[in-house]
Amino acid sequence: MYWVKLYQTYGLSGIKPMTNHIIYPGEFKQKVLHWMHTNHSSYPETALQFKISSPSVIFTWQRRLETKGLSGLYTTLGRPKMKNTNLNYKSDLNFDYYLIKYNYEVLKQSNLSWIDRLQRLFKQLTNYSKSFILKQLGISRSSYYYQKNKIDNFLTYCLILFLHQN
Repeated sequence: MYWVKLYQTYGLSGIKPMTNHIIYPGEFKQKVLHWMHTNHSSYPETALQFKISSPSVIFTWQRRLETKGLSGLYTTLGRPKMKNTNLNYKSDLNFDYYLIKYNYEVLKQSNLSWIDRLQRLFKQLTNYSKSFILKQLGISRSSYYYQKNKIDNFLTYCLILFLHQN
């Protein structure tokens, strides 16, 4: 067993669990794999020699070397960090705010209810979500949907009454 050999080689410090994740540099990985191949040693023997937490780590390095070449040893695993592609994000938000506000003010000139104005605004600005437009105008989504449902229910009621009378 690997942990027995760790104890025999390093004593109690060899079997203590590692508290932090070690990120090994590419040069070290290359050195470990080179030593393993020149000395014809196994993964556990190599892990003991270099005090690596698990032989499977070396196996992973070997596999990455075979599949991706030397560059595979120098790259880190995991999801790559997101790049900030939109450097002018704040200025874009200001532009969006003024565009939405301007279109809403133009619609205010008409004699439409505020629900109808918003629905026309949603049709004009299709590249923005409803929640984004409402947020820019300072209207909560719940207020909008409450009023919209109230009107829809009233229209449905009127339609039922009309059909029932005919």
